[in-house]
Amino acid sequence: MTPFHATGTSFLGALGLGVSQSIWNCSGWDNASTIGGEIEDSSAAYPRALARALPLVTAVYLLTVIPVLALTDWTAWTDGAWPVLAAAVIGPWLGVWIALAG
Repeated sequence: MTPFHATGTSFLGALGLGVSQSIWNCSGWDNASTIGGEIEDSSAAYPRALARALPLVTAVYLLTVIPVLALTDWTAWTDGAWPVLAAAVIGPWLGVWIALAG
């Protein structure tokens, strides 16, 4: 069984990178509170919005990462590989779109 981290990295290094990536991915959720005073009935609106947004964001992450993990060799990924991976898995148009959006 091979470890789920790149060759030449330690488990703790990979874990630290994963944790920092998770924190970065979740940043911004707390920023909604800065306009709480502007929203009518924010104590009810925020939980409803989060209950709708969180499953959608999770689905988007899973729908993009799982096919790429299944169809490519993750150990060969490099920095900035998403446009190349998207072009290989879906088509050149998506690679260009991700490069422009990124």
